[in-house]
Amino acid sequence: MNDTLLLGCGNLGLSIVKSFCNEKKNIHVHDSNDKILRDLNKSKFLKIIYDFDNISWKKFDYIILCVKPKDVKGLLSDCKNFLNQDHILISFVAGLLEQQITSIIQKQTKIIRLMPNLLAKIKKSSTGAFSKSLSLEEKRLIQKTFSFLGNFVWLDKEDEMNFFTAFFGGGPAYICYFIKILDEILLANGFKNKETKNLILNLIVGTIDLIELEKKNFEKIINMVASKKGTTEKALEYFDYENRFFELVSSAIKKAKQRSEEMSKVEL
Repeated sequence: MNDTLLLGCGNLGLSIVKSFCNEKKNIHVHDSNDKILRDLNKSKFLKIIYDFDNISWKKFDYIILCVKPKDVKGLLSDCKNFLNQDHILISFVAGLLEQQITSIIQKQTKIIRLMPNLLAKIKKSSTGAFSKSLSLEEKRLIQKTFSFLGNFVWLDKEDEMNFFTAFFGGGPAYICYFIKILDEILLANGFKNKETKNLILNLIVGTIDLIELEKKNFEKIINMVASKKGTTEKALEYFDYENRFFELVSSAIKKAKQRSEEMSKVEL
């Protein structure tokens, strides 16, 4: 065995396919939607499997689950007779517990949960990883094989995946939401639509470069900008009043975590 099988090819699955091909690694793909498969860019490292019954299960090291939560029970039920102890089942399905997978397949197949975010497209994802069935060496191999996702963060407990999903899974959306507000403020204050996005992008990229230059010392940069009794200090005082900005963001992430917990409790 030396190949990987991807089951499900939505947005995340498509990113995985592209990354495997770019890294010159073999990947076989099956999706119940033939149109998705037909639209995939051709590559000598990609093999498309239209018919589920034509999957040669014994040739794969890794079986990747990359479908919506509502579809996972049916897919696992279809797979369970073909899985064995030599396979490593990799789940990208949000809220799907190891125990839930095991209860469906009724086998001791090794399982790992991975939770990347959208930044996997550019190899910058902070990817949560959890497995209680893999050896240390197998974990190292998984991390090496999927290094194209970005940074791996190995979690000690499976329920930590809920917070990780809430914070890092949603992270790109939260940051873009704040940037969108800045864009709307600029427009409301007379800036032209053509200007605003470039101005904000320059602000963000420049700030990130400065953070690296100052060795990730956020507080130092804040103090560099916020002079005593100045304009920035006034804005920061408003943010910090009764800790409201922290509480707003913290409460929003808590809501996302609660939703992840709810998804984990749904019976399959």
